[in-house]
Amino acid sequence: MKGGARVGSGRKLPNIDERRAFSLQDQGFTKLEIANRFNVPYKSMLTIFRKAGRFKETTKRKTSDQLTKPQTTN
Repeated sequence: MKGGARVGSGRKLPNIDERRAFSLQDQGFTKLEIANRFNVPYKSMLTIFRKAGRFKETTKRKTSDQLTKPQTTN
């Protein structure tokens, strides 16, 4: 069971235009900028995007081996 024991339990998210928020993200706005624009907490904006499945892919970090090996050019 996710969340509380009762259906609809838990803190309610702010009522924002999610379609507009997703549109702003597609235009390149950060989640913090979108939260400020809608005057809602940043954590609420993260939850809205998480529940909608709207994540940007994270960048792959280089391992320490990749950082120390000299790059060869052909």
